[in-house]
Amino acid sequence: MKKIIFPILFLVLAAGIFACKKDSNEGNQPFIILLGLNPLNWALDEPYVDPGAEAYVVNQSGDTTNISSRLVMTDNVNVNQEGTYQVNYNVTDADGVAAVQKTRTVKVVLGK
Repeated sequence: MKKIIFPILFLVLAAGIFACKKDSNEGNQPFIILLGLNPLNWALDEPYVDPGAEAYVVNQSGDTTNISSRLVMTDNVNVNQEGTYQVNYNVTDADGVAAVQKTRTVKVVLGK
């Protein structure tokens, strides 16, 4: 009986693996890399210029694709008032899979 069960079990498992094959980037979550410092000190009354970020996704074959053009940045940095602010980065790939949001902390401080 054991000789019959093993081949049948193997075939069932193999069929399940092939039936679950992923297409495109399915299951590969994009990721975001912040450029520059985090946290970032910024001088009071100086126009804010964010160092930016890049976003990538790894496809099924292991190739990395730059999807930075899809990045969405939101910030509430007020350079006219000292304080701590956040800049958020989000991205979704072509399949609608979202990355984990990245946040930069910006501290607006009195300059020298």
